Amino acid sequence: METELPQQQPHPKDKRFQDITDDVYGMLTALYYAGKTKCGHSLWLFRCSCGNHHVTQPRAAIKSGDCGCQLGARISAGVTRHGCSEGSPAYKTWAGMIQRCTNKNQRSYKDYGGRGITVCERWLKFKNFYADMGERPSKEHSIDRIDVNGNYEPGNCRWATQAEQHANKTNNARWEFRGQVKCAFEWAAELGISIRTIRSRLRYGWTLEQALATPTSKIGAKNVKRLG
Repeated sequence: METELPQQQPHPKDKRFQDITDDVYGMLTALYYAGKTKCGHSLWLFRCSCGNHHVTQPRAAIKSGDCGCQLGARISAGVTRHGCSEGSPAYKTWAGMIQRCTNKNQRSYKDYGGRGITVCERWLKFKNFYADMGERPSKEHSIDRIDVNGNYEPGNCRWATQAEQHANKTNNARWEFRGQVKCAFEWAAELGISIRTIRSRLRYGWTLEQALATPTSKIGAKNVKRLG
């Protein structure tokens, strides 16, 4: 049974105060400011998706992501043979994903939650994310959305290297050459021509055929303009 909820308090006039009303941290949604601790730290009342209410500091809410209802699962995860603990690469990836999509004060929020990218309800719980994605294959891998405009959810996410993710960026042009359509990064890798060189050639008026078919050994950087 829940204890009596604290009363809502007026927001401090301190310029450093951050209003996080309605912000979501994992399973927790910030309802209202509930005062300060004896040390002067802000306290907020959160509603957990399990139905309970929880009073804590925003920093603690970000770290836990729940009211304590998943503590048993987190402890169990921490002793699995997979090393699936709160310090594991998979957990850090999951926590970062939640932050990018829910925390308006997070630096990358504008590119994720700010443009409508969400985390599916199933993945708000780390154990479900881990069951679907497993551990990160290597330090070279990170989570990648196959559809860059889609959400974080099963079927749209994979572990990918930086090169694989670069080829999946929204602004990566796709070119048809020799009967095949590939992104700029893939053509550059296949032809052995840097993406910078290809784009410079196009910028100086080369046709796509010239830009991709001319080996870099055939022309010096200083002479790029002359083929335009």
